[in-house]
Parts: sequence; C-alpha cells; structure tokens
Amino acid sequence: MSGSELKQAAVPSTLKRHNRELVLSCFRDNQEHSVADVVSRTGISKLTVMRAIQFFCGKGILVSSGKGESTEQGGKKPEYFRFAHKKYLLNIMMWPEMLGLTFFDMNLRPICRSSFPWIIPASPERAFDFVRNEAARLMEEKGIAAADIYGVSLSTSGIVDYENLVLKYSVHSPEWGSDIPVGRYLENIFGPDCCYFVENAGKSISRSVLSEQQPDKRILVLFTTWGLSGAFIEGGRILNGRDSIIGEIGHMVLDPSDKELCSCGSYGCLERLVSITRLRKRIAADPPPESSPLSKLAPEGVNLQHLFFASRQEDGYAREYVSYLAGCFATLLRNVSLVFNPETVVFVGDYAQADEYFDRCMKEKLEQFHYLAAGADIEISYDDRSLYEMDAKGGALALINHFFAQEKLYED
Repeated sequence: MSGSELKQAAVPSTLKRHNRELVLSCFRDNQEHSVADVVSRTGISKLTVMRAIQFFCGKGILVSSGKGESTEQGGKKPEYFRFAHKKYLLNIMMWPEMLGLTFFDMNLRPICRSSFPWIIPASPERAFDFVRNEAARLMEEKGIAAADIYGVSLSTSGIVDYENLVLKYSVHSPEWGSDIPVGRYLENIFGPDCCYFVENAGKSISRSVLSEQQPDKRILVLFTTWGLSGAFIEGGRILNGRDSIIGEIGHMVLDPSDKELCSCGSYGCLERLVSITRLRKRIAADPPPESSPLSKLAPEGVNLQHLFFASRQEDGYAREYVSYLAGCFATLLRNVSLVFNPETVVFVGDYAQADEYFDRCMKEKLEQFHYLAAGADIEISYDDRSLYEMDAKGGALALINHFFAQEKLYED
C-alpha cells in the first residue's frame, strides 16, 4: 500500500476520534445537552453525534438526564445527557502558613474541604503525615475510597519539576533541602493508580484566572501574597521553561544598589523592594502624622490593606508609599513587556486590593515608556477572589484537563 493510501486509510479512525473529542467537549460546561444542542455546537451530523453519545454512555462517562420539553411545534420530546463520571478530584494547598484540602466531583463541584493555619514542618515526611491524616478524615466523612479518586493536585511555594513531580527548592522550607519527591509522597498516600499533578501556587491560581479569560490572549497573572511571582500565559498555556523558573519575577533585579540581600542571593529584587517588611521599616523610621489613618497603628501592624484604605481617604502620607509601590510595578511591567508583551495583566492576592490611586500612578509611569505609549494599552485588572478557592479550582482544572486528554477515553 502506498504512503498516500496509508494516509487515506487512517482518516476514518482519526476523524472518529476527533468527532468524539468534539462531542464530549460540549459536556465540559457541566450542563445537560440534547443531541440537537451538540449538533448545533459542533456542526457534526446528527447520526455521528448520536453514535458518539451512545459510545460515551456505554463507558459510563455520559448518562441520560431524561426527556426535556417539546418544541413549540410539538413532536417528540428530546432526550438530554450529562457528564457523570463517578470519580473524585483532590486539591491540596501546601502553603507557608496554610494547609488546605478540597475534594471535587468530576463536574468540578466542591464536595468537602478543610483548611487550617500551620507552620511548615521541619521535614516533608511530617508535612505529608498531616496530609494523610486530614485526607483520611475527609474521605471517611464523605465515604470516599482511595479507588474513587481519579487524581490529586498539590500546590506549593517554590520551583517545581513538573515532569518528575519534584519540588526543586522552596525558600519557605529551606530545611527540606532540594529535589523533594512530592509525587512519591502522594503516591504513598493515595496509591499508584491516581493521576498526580504538582504546581507552583501562583501558577495553580493562574489556571483559575485563565478559565475566565480569552484563551488566545497573552496574559500575565501577578501573584502577590507570601511571595511575588507571575504566570505567563500564551495560547491558553502557562509557560514554564527548561528549569521552571519562568514566572519567578519577584526576583527581577530593579535596583542593584539596594542593600538588602534577597533569599535568591541577589540585591535589589522586586520582591524585597515591595515587601511589607520593607514598608514597615520605612514607616517606623518616618512615622505618619496624626492626621493619617496609619498613625493609629503600630508600624509592625501595618499591612497593604491598611495602606490602600488610607490612600482611598486621600491621605498624602499613605499615597507617597502607594506611588512608590506603583512605580516599582510599572518598572516591572515595562521590563516584562520587552520580552513578553502581555495584553492583559491580572493582580491576585494582596495587590488585588489596590486602590484607584495605585492603578493611576502605575499607568502614568508606564506611559512614560514611549514604546508602550505608542502601542495598544495593557489591560490591567484586579481579581480579589479568595486565593484558596482559586487555587483549588486551578488544581481541579489541571486534573480534569488530564482526564479529557486521555487517549483511551476515545478508543473502542
């Protein structure tokens, strides 16, 4: 058989798989759909759609939801179908000051969750003992067996080797050393048959942001809480790079003459310049006047919410600091634009609470950079949703994407 004949022979099975992928993708919105709905959404013939739905019903991935209402013209009531795979997803949030677990069903609906403050244990073994015990408690409470779990995602601080599920290093748990086999710890708890996913927290949260953005946009998500990092998103994908350091923009050097040594070993990193510790030291050295809302607080008790609140009251003292912080982020965005040129920038975490004055100062500073001023504006937004919920959703999305990408899902 010639090469062209081989290619032609492969078309029917390839087309069948493609059609099945399109049909099943219609049910990812967790809504009920009739055959006519799917035909309208995909442009595939009614017969092909019916066969694909029957195929997935046979695998237990889709189930009938019963008959709908008749059309205005009367006639046979349409049958509706829904996604109903009976497995669970678990997201684990292992953060510097918080441990959280959330179970989802395969429709991305939260089933149960727990979270509590902690100090990161001195060893990964002790940390994963906490995970084991809390997961066992939730599973017993909801009657979830280990065999019922499709996948487990874990988000943490630090740099992750995604392929090998290894935490390469985290400044928040330096006593753990390097190359911690997170995947192996998870497998020891949940067994070898689960799908596992380990992600940097900022990038996990960014998956949640991405699900609500146009996927063809170039997006920068800025995570600003117990660290400062970013997720660069292009073509609907988060960029990681060879060493997974793409996005560690808190360690971009903005002022080499700065005297404070960063945990990364450099001076003048953005993360140090805008840290709350730096801000408190400056306030202690130059106390606010009595007219400032900040004068009622001890310097060590000031946080960014207090600063932005005072700035909203048009407090001149607070606005000097807000202007400084906005200038730092404007410089960051100027430098990032030279190599990535984002269309949209989304702040999450502490700086998602920023006030209009911060936004205005940052944009005025950006306008001074002629290359940006001559081009299209960067859309800047502030997503102040719960980081915990965003992280859990991001981890669940990574797992469900893995589920829908399985070859065997579409094979006879």
